[in-house]
Amino acid sequence: MREVHPDMPTAAAVAAAAAAGQPAPVPVAQFVHIPWKREEVMAIKKDLPDPRKNPAGFYRDLRTAISTTTMTLKDIDYFFGVLLGPEVWHKIRRVDDAPTLGNTWGGLEAREAQRAPGTLPHQDILDLPNRILTKLETVIPLQTVDWGKLATYKQKIGEDVPDYFTRIEQAFIDFSGQDLTTVTGVTLFVERFVNGLLPEISQKLKATESSWMTKGQAEILQMAQYYESRYKEELEKNEKSVKELKKKVLLQQAYPQRDTTPQQRGGPPRGRGRGRGRGASAPPQDRRLNINQCAYCKQDGHWRDTCPLLEGRQSMSLHRGNAAGNA
Repeated sequence: MREVHPDMPTAAAVAAAAAAGQPAPVPVAQFVHIPWKREEVMAIKKDLPDPRKNPAGFYRDLRTAISTTTMTLKDIDYFFGVLLGPEVWHKIRRVDDAPTLGNTWGGLEAREAQRAPGTLPHQDILDLPNRILTKLETVIPLQTVDWGKLATYKQKIGEDVPDYFTRIEQAFIDFSGQDLTTVTGVTLFVERFVNGLLPEISQKLKATESSWMTKGQAEILQMAQYYESRYKEELEKNEKSVKELKKKVLLQQAYPQRDTTPQQRGGPPRGRGRGRGRGASAPPQDRRLNINQCAYCKQDGHWRDTCPLLEGRQSMSLHRGNAAGNA
């Protein structure tokens, strides 16, 4: 890096001053120039936020980086050329006809040529990096805030909370114009994150955790994961109940339940021996017969014990039996 070292007086100079009764010589600031290396610039570039997605963070961190070093005009040219790329840096350097950076580039080169070896660059050159960043903001401006676009980022069905958190965090950086290193930025992000969760998770979290808006990013993520796990447990229980109900219905359809209700049979009363007559209680009836249908001839209007056809056959059988006995 570029450094400023004190030029310590020699031992002879200190001894001569002491012999003359004069105070010891004061160390003189000596500027030691160490040119930039490409890998040094690339390391800084790697650590900077993406200027297209988080320009506020990019400018903040870049100002911090250049404030810790002292650069000559050649250092500045090389540093920003590697950092920004030739195309963007060319736009910044076009200051020959407009003193946007305080002085024309040619005038700064003339001042640099007049600098004595070991001395610091001119103050205009020392101030140049910050003025470059100011002009750079016209090339890479802060992004337009679009809360409407940000509101479309919601947790998808089947998407885990950590994946949704990563997705909306990047969207918040892109469209909110807020800095997540500030309290205001974190509060707005937490609100947007919780509102974008699945309704079952978001509503439960809000109803249970009264101080959820005061949480940090890590805390709100952990909280959301907890309520997500509870929501998944409820889904599993409901799915299990539905499966059991479907299984029961399918079994009933495959094996219909037998009707065990006693069936009444029509016809005359039946008992041991002769019929008990019309006044007796009727035994279970065959439901194939009507209430006044004969069980023998199937005709309506009489029962079996008064069936004329059956009586006729019985008389014929009795007559045949008597005739056989007389013979």
